[in-house]
Amino acid sequence: MEPGFRNFVQRRPIGCHRSDDTRTQIVETLVIDGPPTTCLASVKATLNEIECSIAIQNEGFENLVRGSQISIDEVISNAPSNWYLEAQEARKLGLIEAVL
Repeated sequence: MEPGFRNFVQRRPIGCHRSDDTRTQIVETLVIDGPPTTCLASVKATLNEIECSIAIQNEGFENLVRGSQISIDEVISNAPSNWYLEAQEARKLGLIEAVL
């Protein structure tokens, strides 16, 4: 193996599902292998993918909270911990119209 470093990063699914189109969640493993200077392009490309995924995610969050009592900042701050609400609470906050 040539000099350099080797690192494995498991990315969790990133993305969102919107009602007007479909977004696909992709799980991939990023392997950084070789001299650091040659790895930079692939790391930058992966960072761009993550940043674009975050922008898409936040667009979906903005659509979700529009007209509700929840702020976009609250959703964004709670999203990394897989924030869940009971259906009745979501209805009271204006995130959904009704519970069947």
